[in-house]
Amino acid sequence: MPDTKRPEVLMNHWKSCVLVSIALCLAALKPASAQSPEELNRQAQEDFSLAAGAQDQPRFVPKLQEGQNNQKQVPQGQDLEPFDRFIKDRTKVLAGQGEGQVRATAQEVDLSALHNRHLKTSLKYSLGGKDVWISGAFDSSQNAYVSVLIDGQEARFFNVKGLLSKSETLDIGAGKYRLSLSPDLENQLESEIVLTNTANRKDQQRITIREMLGAVNEKGEEVRLTGQIYRLFYYDDIKDGQVNREKKLFTFIFYDAKGEIHIFLIPAELVPTDKIAVFKMFENKRVGLQQAGGRLRIFDNP
Repeated sequence: MPDTKRPEVLMNHWKSCVLVSIALCLAALKPASAQSPEELNRQAQEDFSLAAGAQDQPRFVPKLQEGQNNQKQVPQGQDLEPFDRFIKDRTKVLAGQGEGQVRATAQEVDLSALHNRHLKTSLKYSLGGKDVWISGAFDSSQNAYVSVLIDGQEARFFNVKGLLSKSETLDIGAGKYRLSLSPDLENQLESEIVLTNTANRKDQQRITIREMLGAVNEKGEEVRLTGQIYRLFYYDDIKDGQVNREKKLFTFIFYDAKGEIHIFLIPAELVPTDKIAVFKMFENKRVGLQQAGGRLRIFDNP
């Protein structure tokens, strides 16, 4: 039996008994030309096998620099690994697989209507006399964020992993609110995003990660690719907690038959206007993408 008087022993025992399947961020995206898709896939599988002992999900991990080791600094005694594997194990940044030939157009999507649409979800609250929307997004480095959009202002983004170790204070209307994350180590999707009025703790909103992902998913454009239904998003990338208008992302979200989420991120600069770029989605099914006249053209099996 583990020594229940030592929190670190309890955590190590818990980690040894449970295969954690959830996370929320990762290493910077490399240019598509830096490595071939085969090299990326092979390296990802090797790294994931070493880190998690599993074979069925891709994982991209940062390389250790000389002199570094695998020990992570754990703030306030909190183990971040479950959250560090949440979206990370289910998120892929896709590199192109070459050019494709037109067979049949699956769908065309108006990008101007879709742009940043996910920032106004059904998670709308009145805080400090202002309307506030809570949402989420992923950047091109696979980091996951909570977004807070205050009516009349630009959205702000807060790294989910960062909220585990440090809360943030937001000025909303006439009040100040503390934004934090309350972790659930047994079921990471039930971890809660918490907004609390610093002057009145009864003025509080609690939103689970599951609820946030569900609300975000509802705002995506439904597209059917190779017989599978995805939700498509098109939005500005994120840098230093702010909107980065210099880069845009296409994000495809797919839920499999078991209800597991799979997220595919494609930098918009990899989708050309003069030809069809091919990407491998869930189960390596091929999809062709092309930007044309402010629309995204989607092709099955190009």
